[in-house]
Amino acid sequence: MALKPQIGGSIGASRDETAAIFVLPYKIQRKRLEDIKHSMLKKNIPLAKALDHTVTHIVTEFESLEQVEKQAAKDGLQLPTAACVVSMGWLVECLKASAVLPVEESHLFKKDALEVLQLHAELKDGSQDYSRALAFRRASCLLKSLPFEVRDPRQLSRLKDIGGHVLRVVTDILDNGSSKEVEDIVSSKWFQQMKMFTSIFGVGSATAKSWISKGWTTIEDVRGAGCPSSDWRVVWGLAFYEDLGCPVSRQEADTFVAIVHREAEAIWPGTIVTCVGGFRRGKEVGHDVDLLITHPREGEEVGLLPKLLSALAKRDLILIGHREKNSY
Repeated sequence: MALKPQIGGSIGASRDETAAIFVLPYKIQRKRLEDIKHSMLKKNIPLAKALDHTVTHIVTEFESLEQVEKQAAKDGLQLPTAACVVSMGWLVECLKASAVLPVEESHLFKKDALEVLQLHAELKDGSQDYSRALAFRRASCLLKSLPFEVRDPRQLSRLKDIGGHVLRVVTDILDNGSSKEVEDIVSSKWFQQMKMFTSIFGVGSATAKSWISKGWTTIEDVRGAGCPSSDWRVVWGLAFYEDLGCPVSRQEADTFVAIVHREAEAIWPGTIVTCVGGFRRGKEVGHDVDLLITHPREGEEVGLLPKLLSALAKRDLILIGHREKNSY
């Protein structure tokens, strides 16, 4: 098994009145998930209904943080930057104690140290930082693909994409259990603020840096400044930051598909509206709803979209939209 250089997340107890625990539904049978939530409410363990910025703990049955982030990205979910990702074992202990317990090291899921360095370089966004980010990404992928466990940095000395910087990080982890360089980055105020600001729809590293230079440290600081950008994506990303971070349930997705199909059928009988993406693969929660609109007779769907959008807008079902021509 390949070495996965890792760093810890936030450790500490959250008081009952400040904690907000969200249980990721992946890999949990529906009946068991309902029982878990019922037990949390019965034992006064604070249950978060949505995965938003107020969540302090994310409970999962996945075996690694990488799996959690991969699934979240696939479903368009944004993980709160300040939340701990913990194992189901921690929640079980909380339920037994009828209290929110401190998060121990054994409960935490780890993040690939090289991925942290990659993200840090991307956020710095300099001409040399792009190359550094790419180098860390390549090294991270290589380490994950190794068919053996790395116990000595000398095992990596002749491997492609493993440079001196990566070797120093790996050596630090093997010797001390963690990388001080990575720990310092993750705990830095600048890194946390950059991650938070770039999680806003439409905000890149350049915009995030300019906001930090103005002394803004929270989403509310940016909102309090009025409209800091003429980019429509940033305007709407700020206005609906919390909503965009909330997951969409399977029931909500099915309702949305039914509404769109009803309007499409009224415009052009026989139109087929299919839900694709994560919900098509059987997911119970996602961040958006992907639709494929077709017609049994090829070519009949041409010109339908503008009429459909107009019909939905008349029903006040479209807040803002952006259309792009296809590239084929």
